Amino acid sequence: SRAQGANILPLVEVDSKNPKKLEGPYVVLLRHGRTPHNNMQLFTGWEDPPLADEGIEDAKNAGRLLKLHGVEFDVVYTSWLTRAIQTAYYCLLELDAVWLPMVKSWRLNERMYGALTDGKSKKMIATEYGEDQLKKWRRGYTIRPPPTSSYSLNYPGNDERRAKHYK
Repeated sequence: SRAQGANILPLVEVDSKNPKKLEGPYVVLLRHGRTPHNNMQLFTGWEDPPLADEGIEDAKNAGRLLKLHGVEFDVVYTSWLTRAIQTAYYCLLELDAVWLPMVKSWRLNERMYGALTDGKSKKMIATEYGEDQLKKWRRGYTIRPPPTSSYSLNYPGNDERRAKHYK
C-alpha cells in the first residue's frame, strides 16, 4: 500500500497492526522534503530554504513508513542544510526518536551548483545553456557548473554560520 501523501513505496507489504522490527545493520538514505525552491523549480544546491508545508508532510510520512517497517536508528547523519535537518527532525518525531544524536557535516550537503543557484529556474538555465548542458550539470559530476562570484550570497565563504568550519 502507498503511504498517504508520500511519494514513497513500502519495501514490502507489512501488517500495520503487528509491525516487526527490521533486523540490521542497515543504512537508510532519505532525501529532504519539498521546499519552496523545489515547488518553483529553482536550482537550490547550497541555498538554504526551509521545508515547505508539503515537505514537512513528506518527512512525517517517511517517518511513519519507517516505523511501519520497524526501522530503528542509533544515530542520524545529515548535511548542514536546513531542509535536510528539518526532514530528519520530522521523520524522527514520527519514530519517537528525536533524542537520537544528529551528526551534521557540510560534506553531506547537496552539490554546489555555483552561479546556477542565483535565483534561476531550471527552465531559465535550459533556455540560456540548452537542455543537454542542463542535464549534464544535474545528472553528472564530471562537468562543473559555472562558478558563483565570491561576492554572491550563495558563495560558501559568505555564510557566517558556516564559514569558520571550512578549511
